[in-house]
Amino acid sequence: IRDGLRHCMKSSAAGRIELMSVSPDGQMLAVYFETGVLRIIDIDNMGGPTRALDTHDKRLPKQLAWCGNVAVVVCFIMDSRDGSDEYEKDMLLTITLDSDFDEYRFNCPIQLLPEVDGVRIVTPEECFFLAPVPACIEEIFGLGSLAPGSVLREAFLKFTNHRPDTEDYIRSIQRQGLLGPAVDTCVRAAGQLFEPDGQLLMLRAAGFGKTFCDDPDDDDESDHPQGGSYYDAAQFVQMCRTLRVLNAVRDPAIGMPITYPQYKQLTPPVLLDRLM
Repeated sequence: IRDGLRHCMKSSAAGRIELMSVSPDGQMLAVYFETGVLRIIDIDNMGGPTRALDTHDKRLPKQLAWCGNVAVVVCFIMDSRDGSDEYEKDMLLTITLDSDFDEYRFNCPIQLLPEVDGVRIVTPEECFFLAPVPACIEEIFGLGSLAPGSVLREAFLKFTNHRPDTEDYIRSIQRQGLLGPAVDTCVRAAGQLFEPDGQLLMLRAAGFGKTFCDDPDDDDESDHPQGGSYYDAAQFVQMCRTLRVLNAVRDPAIGMPITYPQYKQLTPPVLLDRLM
C-alpha cells in the first residue's frame, strides 16, 4: 500500500494526503488529498491507473468512509458566515464511482460508522442508514421494470385482486425459463426490506411463483408444457427464519436495527453473544 500511495502522489499534483479509507470488500482504497481530490486506488494493482474525483472543496474533511463498495462519503464541518451558530453543523457529500455527487446537510454534528453494506449516520438524537439500492430491489421496484422478479410481483398482485390475466404474466416468465430466478429475486428482496409488510408481500409473491416451478425430483418434462424453472425451497424457508430473527432484534425493546448483509457477516453465534 505504501508503494501504491507513493506512485499515486508522484503521478498527480494532488498534494498532501489528508484521509484514507478501505472499502468493505478490501479491494479499493479511497485517498483524500488537501486539494479536494479523491482518488480511488485498486489495492490489487497499486501501481496501475487511479480514478480521480474532484470535490471542488479544499476544506479539511471531518471524516471519510465508504458507503458499500460503490460510493465514498465525505463529511465536512460547515462554516458559519457570521459565527452566530452555537452548535456545529455538518455536510455530507456522497461520491459514487461513476462521479455522481449528492449533498446532505445536517443542523447538528454527525458521526459516520461504516458498515459492510452502507454507512450509519449518527446524530445527537437520531441514527440514519445510507446504503446503495440492492440490485434485487431495483429490479423489482424500478420504474417500468420488466425484469422477471417485477413481473412475478405484478402477477401476484393481480392474483390477489382476482384478475383473469394473472396466468399471462406467469406464462411470460415461464417462456423465458426465468421463473426460478424470479422467485429467488423476490426472496432476496424480502431480506433487504425493513418493513414487515413489504417482507410479507415479497415472500407471498415468491411462494406464489414457487407453486409454478418444477419439482427438482420430477424428471418427466412432459408434465410441464410451459417449461417452468426449478427453485430450491430450502432458500425460501431459510429466509423466513432469518427474517423472524431480524424483525425480533430490530424491535425497539432490543434496538439492534441490523440489515440482512450485516447479519450474514455477523453470524448467528456472534449475534447471540451480543444479546447476552
